[in-house]
Amino acid sequence: MEIPRFILLEKPHIIELHGFADASQDAFGACIYIRTVNSTGEIEVNLLSSNSRVASMKGATLPRLYLCTALLLAHLVTKICGAIKINFD
Repeated sequence: MEIPRFILLEKPHIIELHGFADASQDAFGACIYIRTVNSTGEIEVNLLSSNSRVASMKGATLPRLYLCTALLLAHLVTKICGAIKINFD
């Protein structure tokens, strides 16, 4: 198993941050991917960070769990943007 430490292509032309989130009655989670494109058109996508939570045993409704998921993703994006000093497209 090989885990790359450098997440960008060399001399990237476009750097994008993509976030995905989903929820169910049991748990919810979010993940952030970074997508880079260089001047020759080569594309690379890497998982940057993810986070998950177990849903409350109190029986929260599915719309509330989706709101919690959106909040989790927003916190994750804020944390990533604060830690990485890159201007994203």
